[in-house]
Amino acid sequence: MRSPTLTVEQNAQKRWHRRSSVDTGNAGCFAIAIAGAYAVAGASYGPLGAFIPELFATRYRYSGAGLALNLAGLAGGALHR
Repeated sequence: MRSPTLTVEQNAQKRWHRRSSVDTGNAGCFAIAIAGAYAVAGASYGPLGAFIPELFATRYRYSGAGLALNLAGLAGGALHR
């Protein structure tokens, strides 16, 4: 059975009759697509460094933040197919 993500992407490609920027074979389009992906990732992960420590009391702040981030990484890695 195919992943739902793949079928959604395939339907979008059929609807708009174009390929993704990464798959064009053009180095410029590829560079722009990768830069855009890193910009989105940076915008979402950047504030976490300030937000997560504020969830814990001052005494436990950086121990709690480190533990939360490491446990989230373990849980996320364990759920990968």
